[in-house]
Amino acid sequence: MRKKYRTPAATACLAASGLLFGGCDMLDNAEGARSIFAAVQPPTPAELAEDMLQDYDPDARATATVQLANAPFGGELPYIAAYVDGASDPDASVRSASIKALSLHGQPEHADILLAALRDEDAGVRLEAARALQRIHNPDVVADLLTSLSEPDALAEEFVGEDDDRVRSAVAHALGQYAEPRVVQGLIAALDDRALAVNESSRESLVVLTGEDFGLDRAAWFGWFEFSTDPFAGRTEYNYPRFARDRTLIEFLPLVPQPPNEPRATPVGMDPRDLTGTPRDNDAG
Repeated sequence: MRKKYRTPAATACLAASGLLFGGCDMLDNAEGARSIFAAVQPPTPAELAEDMLQDYDPDARATATVQLANAPFGGELPYIAAYVDGASDPDASVRSASIKALSLHGQPEHADILLAALRDEDAGVRLEAARALQRIHNPDVVADLLTSLSEPDALAEEFVGEDDDRVRSAVAHALGQYAEPRVVQGLIAALDDRALAVNESSRESLVVLTGEDFGLDRAAWFGWFEFSTDPFAGRTEYNYPRFARDRTLIEFLPLVPQPPNEPRATPVGMDPRDLTGTPRDNDAG
C-alpha cells in the first residue's frame, strides 16, 4: 500500500482548488481527448494539483510544487497548505521545493517550519530555508540563525553549527534585518569564518544594521561596537537578495517578454517605514 504524505485537510483543499481552477478542463484532458497542441501547452492547475498529490514520483511532486509556486495563483491558501505539507515530505527535492514555495508565499507564522528545515539533514533544504528566512521577518528565529551562522566545533560533544558555507552565507544575510546586539556580535565573529562568502555577507549585514563599514577588519568592528552608545543609529533599510539579471539579446526585440526581475523589497512582516521591524498585517498571498 502506498503511503500518503498529505494531510487530509491539505489534500481536500488542494483537490478542491484543482477543481476550481481547472474546471471542465479536467474532463477535457481525459486520455485520448487531448489535441496535438497539448504537448506545447503548460500544465493546468488541475494537473499540477494532481501531481502534487500523487505519492509515487517525488520528481513530479517537486516540479509541480515549483510550477505552482511561480504561477499567478500560487499564493492561494490551498496551495500554501500544500507547501506546508510538502516541507515534511520524505524526499529532499520535494522538501526543498516546498520551502522555496514558502519563501515566496509564506508568512511570519511559518517560521517554525522554516527553522525545522534549517536543521534538515540535506544541505539543499537548509539553503532554501536560510533564503526563505531572508524574506520572512520573525524575531523568534534569531537564536537559531545565530547557531547556523557558526561553524561546527570539531571538539564539541554534539554537532552544533552549520558545515555548509553557502548556508552560513545566506544566514548571515538574513540576520541583517534584526537590530539586536547579539546579532552584531555574531556577525562580527563570522568575519573570521573560513569562507569568504560568509565574511562578505556578514560585512554587508553589519553595514545595513549600523551604517558603518570597517570592511573585514574584525578588531575594528569589535572596537567600534564596544564603545558605541547607539550601534544602530545609522541603520538603513534591509532588502532581501532578489532575482535579477540583464536582458539577453533576444529580449531586446519587440513583444519578447522581459526578464522576471524582482523589485527591491523588505521581508514579509517587516514594515519598510519602520526600521525597528514592527510586524504588519499581510495578505495570505
